[in-house]
Amino acid sequence: MQSMMQAQLYIADIDKRTKAQQLLAERYKKQLDCSELERWKLTEQVTNLNDMVKQLSGATEQARAEGKKEMEKEMREEMEKEKQKAFDEGYTQGYNKAGDELVDQVEQAEIAFKQQQHAESYTLGYCNALDDAGVAADDTRRSEITVPPLEG
Repeated sequence: MQSMMQAQLYIADIDKRTKAQQLLAERYKKQLDCSELERWKLTEQVTNLNDMVKQLSGATEQARAEGKKEMEKEMREEMEKEKQKAFDEGYTQGYNKAGDELVDQVEQAEIAFKQQQHAESYTLGYCNALDDAGVAADDTRRSEITVPPLEG
């Protein structure tokens, strides 16, 4: 009987150890399942993060393209403003230069006209002075004096 008791104790001990091993195996399995679940969650998060990175990269590229277009537009507008400013300045300078040249031409014409008037006036005055002085002796009208006849 003692051997039977020992056998039963031995069997009970084996059952305890088996039960403990089963509990330990279940714990490890739960941990492994949790690890698998965690790994799956992490994999899902990594996949989501990769998708977000792709979306952000696309958005970044789009923003860069839009920024580049906007910058090119601003540069074109600035160049147009500079071109218009240069044109306006050139036009104003040309207009002022043409106006100055026209004023100079008018002044020169006035001077020439005054000189011509002065010369004509001087010549006319000189001719009148000669006429008045009787210098024009070769003029037959002045050299012959006719006296009307006396009737009688």
